[in-house]
Amino acid sequence: MSYSIKLGKEPNVLVVNDLSSRQAVNQARELKAGNIKFRIYGSDGTLTELNDLERAVEGDDVANRT
Repeated sequence: MSYSIKLGKEPNVLVVNDLSSRQAVNQARELKAGNIKFRIYGSDGTLTELNDLERAVEGDDVANRT
């Protein structure tokens, strides 16, 4: 699944599209560190929380090590 990050509020919205889960986590962490508000959406349009995405990426890392 790919992800999009949306910044800002209507009508001024910046969207970063077609991010992998790892790219979305890295971008979101940088935005969070800069105290910038954002929303993450899956390619199916569902809103995704950063914590859930981080757990998924960490789970992939653990699975790849074994």
